[in-house]
Amino acid sequence: MDEQTGDIIRKKLQKLGEVRLGKEHLKELREEISQGTGHNQFASFKNIRKWVAMVKKGMKKEKKEEPAPKKERAAPAKKEPEELMPELSERVFIQTVGYEIAGIRRTMDRISSQLDDIEKKLANKREG
Repeated sequence: MDEQTGDIIRKKLQKLGEVRLGKEHLKELREEISQGTGHNQFASFKNIRKWVAMVKKGMKKEKKEEPAPKKERAAPAKKEPEELMPELSERVFIQTVGYEIAGIRRTMDRISSQLDDIEKKLANKREG
């Protein structure tokens, strides 16, 4: 699909809105494409549907890229989360530190048991 065909489809979709494209719409679209480009006058509906899907996908990307208009209103004074709930943030911090310590402890226990196994193997080799 070339750019000219895409532009024709985009204009038609904007004109129609969110209507589901039936055979009549596809026929009209095929005629508009053939008149506008001078080719694709025998394009199958399957191809036209693919082109429409590609154009819709491009239109969605364009909408996502455009920033949403900001609403103008007086914003309340923002407070730091620590000011709002100092006890809660402190609890969360302590809990997080507790999980970190528990993870380190498990790792140290695993390393300790691995070192014990290695020491036993070395002792067996010295004796044997």
